[in-house]
This record gives sequence, C-alpha cells and structure tokens, in this order.
Amino acid sequence: MITTARAGSLDAGIHAIYPPDSLADEERWAQLGANFILKAADVILFAVGIRRELGELKQRLGDGAGEQGPDYQYLISTPS
Repeated sequence: MITTARAGSLDAGIHAIYPPDSLADEERWAQLGANFILKAADVILFAVGIRRELGELKQRLGDGAGEQGPDYQYLISTPS
C-alpha cells in the first residue's frame, strides 16, 4: 500500500504507539516509503515521561524503589 500510494504522489504512513525510547520501527516504516508517521499520543508520552522523572526523584530521595515505567502494554505495529 505504501508503494502504491507513494507512486501516485500520495502520502502514506502509520499511526501506532511505540515505546518512547525506540525509533527502530519508525525508521523501518520510513525506509519502506512511509512519509507520515505518528509515534504516540501526547498523553501517553506525558505519562511515560512524568512517571520516569518522578520515579527517579523518589529513588534520589530514598523513597522506595521508584517507578521506572508504565503499567500498560503498548499497541505495536511492526513493519515487515
């Protein structure tokens, strides 16, 4: 579909939620010709970032082990 769309001068891409610290899947989609890639929802990126930072702060202050990541699973679409 990407090849067909791009051959017709149309944009082609993917909207999926990928782990915030990884770009491998997005890079592969781009290599396949996708020129429109949405990485994640703003609220998910915010939740992951704030949870990571608060977990680090808890560790620095000696408040337990701290939280390092989200409790939910990512919806992942892997290019083949």
